[in-house]
Amino acid sequence: MFYPTLTRRTNYSKKPDNTYYADYRHYLTEIKEDCQERCVYCDALLSEHGNEGFHIDHFRPFVHFSSLKSDPNNLVLACSKCNIWKSKNWPTNMYFHVHASHDGTVGFIDPFLEPLSDYFEVEQSGRLLTKGTVAKYMLELLHLNRESRIQLRRKRTIQYKAMHLNEIVDQKLKAIVEYMQSEDFDRNIAREMVNSLREAKNLLTDALNMLHKKIS
Repeated sequence: MFYPTLTRRTNYSKKPDNTYYADYRHYLTEIKEDCQERCVYCDALLSEHGNEGFHIDHFRPFVHFSSLKSDPNNLVLACSKCNIWKSKNWPTNMYFHVHASHDGTVGFIDPFLEPLSDYFEVEQSGRLLTKGTVAKYMLELLHLNRESRIQLRRKRTIQYKAMHLNEIVDQKLKAIVEYMQSEDFDRNIAREMVNSLREAKNLLTDALNMLHKKIS
């Protein structure tokens, strides 16, 4: 549900002369697909933003790595706020290390090389918990626990729970119908099954109601 494993495609589209396109925006569609249409920093989904407002971010800022400006292997998808806060930031001691993006303390985790789920955990409240110093560095620099993102993650968690409960309700309803048509039908057992269905339905209703409540 949060921070899935991302994998880059083996080959990005190239010009007839087998070189990358100078305009990096040419790769927007491919980068969106590789990033599973989510901000690689705060994990907001493009669909949660009306399918607009996301940017292509140069993971390694091209002001420090000019040779990577048009290299699609250096491009990631980011929401506008994360892209602005990340901007040209790149720890000084990382300028001359194309392969190292962090030293375990400062820097940025490359989502295509290391699962971000190893560094971040989402509470039910929607807040991010960090695992390690470099994750804390990113959280603070990019304001990953800004209110809009907390509410977004909380909403996604509740929706996921509601979908799961809805499946349980459907299964219980199907089981009741099948049992009522069986030769072993017993009124007391049927009543217990109905009560179990009612409990699941109440949990589903509670989950849906939570979507309209703002956490304090």
